[in-house]
Amino acid sequence: MPAKKSSPKKKTTKTAPKKNAKKKTTRKTAPKQKSASKKKASTKKKTPTKKKTTTSKKAAPKRAPRKKNAKQPTKKKKPVTKKKPAPPPTQSASPTVATVVLSGNVPTPEQPYLIQRILTPEEVGVEYELRREELEKEFARAEKALKKWLPELKKHPQFKSGHITGWSVTFRRKFGQVVSPLQVVIAVNVATKLSNKSLEKDKLEKLPTSVYGVPIKVLEGEFKFISEDSNVVPHNPLPFDKPLIGGVPIAPASNHPEFGTLGILVDGKNGNTVGITNAHVVGSDQTTDQLGPGFSSPGNGAISRAISNSSTTVFPGTGSANVDCAAIEVVPAQNALQHSVREMTHLTDKLDETNIPVYYASRHVREWDIALTAIKFGGRSGIIIEGHIEGNGSSFVVVKGTPMNNVIRASVQGESNQFIFPGDSGCVLMLKTKVNDVKAFVVAGLFFAQLESNPAVGVACHFDEVRKKLSLQIPTDKLTEKWSLSSADSNWEIE
Repeated sequence: MPAKKSSPKKKTTKTAPKKNAKKKTTRKTAPKQKSASKKKASTKKKTPTKKKTTTSKKAAPKRAPRKKNAKQPTKKKKPVTKKKPAPPPTQSASPTVATVVLSGNVPTPEQPYLIQRILTPEEVGVEYELRREELEKEFARAEKALKKWLPELKKHPQFKSGHITGWSVTFRRKFGQVVSPLQVVIAVNVATKLSNKSLEKDKLEKLPTSVYGVPIKVLEGEFKFISEDSNVVPHNPLPFDKPLIGGVPIAPASNHPEFGTLGILVDGKNGNTVGITNAHVVGSDQTTDQLGPGFSSPGNGAISRAISNSSTTVFPGTGSANVDCAAIEVVPAQNALQHSVREMTHLTDKLDETNIPVYYASRHVREWDIALTAIKFGGRSGIIIEGHIEGNGSSFVVVKGTPMNNVIRASVQGESNQFIFPGDSGCVLMLKTKVNDVKAFVVAGLFFAQLESNPAVGVACHFDEVRKKLSLQIPTDKLTEKWSLSSADSNWEIE
């Protein structure tokens, strides 16, 4: 019996395995050998090892890090959808702005940014200013890509067939509204969006989704001149006993229903006062009438055009002229024309009598001006409507078969809103901004066309080109190529 009692001492001497127990990392593979160890348990007395396995089970929580590591591969997939998009500017966030959720909204090389939300015009300006340097580089890259692609595009079956009606470099849109994060794309207008099946049937090759790394977005719509072609009465026409200013409805003496707008009054080539409008508004008539309420009579007399249409129109069909403009000489004998302003002083260029000075752009509108508010006052709408420049001011459009390059697109947000009304053709596009740190208007364009299916989009030629084509004698101190590009300097009320 004493010998048997000595066995526990041997067990104490066999506490050496406990030292081995510390090497748990090496013993973790032991469970695979349990079946073998059980057979030899009688010779090696593996009962302590069983206890070690139970202690290893108690230490199981130490294996938790392995589980975390095992899940890491799934976490690596999340940055593809959540971390890649550039975040929208939180400074311009609005709780009332709708969030866009679309099926299939996943990033691709052509569309790396996910649509997060629709922006208000003010938010577009704020985000553009926050990312100005980056986005201006994107515009430059897109312009370069478009220029390289144009020779190929003009050989495309859709262009040759007349199915393509225009293109521009602009911001990505959904439902007619700019979305965040802002992304520069090449927008191609087509007469009608066709399915792949219809394209195959008509033997029209599909347009690519991107060129030289710049996404292409296909938009539907043709362009038309804005002149009215029905007996619709202009809104708020100027009474004939009031001074004549820009923004009033005018028409050829022989065709009053097809009226347009007298854009603005300036000094002409010979120092006389002339009214600026579109060539397609005055047509071939030598006499132009101002229209009053009902416009059934010539009103307060005729406004005779002094400059020939042939030198100022795009209608010869050569495609080399990128303006649609005309200058009509104002008849000084009319009492209503002895003055130049009325209460709405922002619609005239007679600057000594206005509260807000008016300047004339001596450069083209560019993407730098996107943050500014653009306004118009048309003869049909009869009210001031505010919008924004859409892209880089170098759009191409085909208007009833006439191609025009380097034109401006301006619009209001949303396809259901209206920026251009039939009869507004010839009204000026003015930028609300500051010149020399003083609130001012800059006459930047002359509206002549609109997107036929979407009156939220108007097309204007650059006023700098109009000035040169018509040889207008605008004082040099009223010409400017510099004005504030800040949205904050464009956010003031018109009195």
